[in-house]
Amino acid sequence: MPTPENIEIFTAAYRRYYAQCVHFALSYTHDKSEAEDIAAETMLTLWLKLSHGEEVRLMLPFLMSITRNKILQYYRNKLHKMKAAEDMRSNMCAEMEMRINSLMECNPYQIYFTDISEILEESLKEMSPQTREIFKMSREHAMSNSEIAKAMNVGIKSVEYHITRALKKIRRNLDDYKH
Repeated sequence: MPTPENIEIFTAAYRRYYAQCVHFALSYTHDKSEAEDIAAETMLTLWLKLSHGEEVRLMLPFLMSITRNKILQYYRNKLHKMKAAEDMRSNMCAEMEMRINSLMECNPYQIYFTDISEILEESLKEMSPQTREIFKMSREHAMSNSEIAKAMNVGIKSVEYHITRALKKIRRNLDDYKH
């Protein structure tokens, strides 16, 4: 608890030096509101020191030293915030560049082709061995229906039936892909 003498010392110091503290802080911050806040914090530090019964021998150097330290703290905090904001911007830029690069490397036709190839392979696995073989002879080896019929020892109508069945299966699986 401050003594009446300490209250007088504080009041006199406030009246005499507060404006000087503001002016000193303003010369560095160039922001009147910030300078006034720093001067007020300086005066609060003086008040706390006096209220604890501590003596201040050279008032102006003490207050200027406290003000200087408060200005340093203000700039360190400001710099820290700026670096954090810069890091965030840098991270956002890096993420944006990664997305751009990813899109540049993305080939929708290749993705589509890969998906369709997988669907075709899966459809072929689901077919009976004979249907699968006839379909492969027709599409992969470009054999005519009569050539397939001879090679498989079946009728042309049977070849047509198996090809139709294979195409229906593939269409059904592709319809699932589109939806």
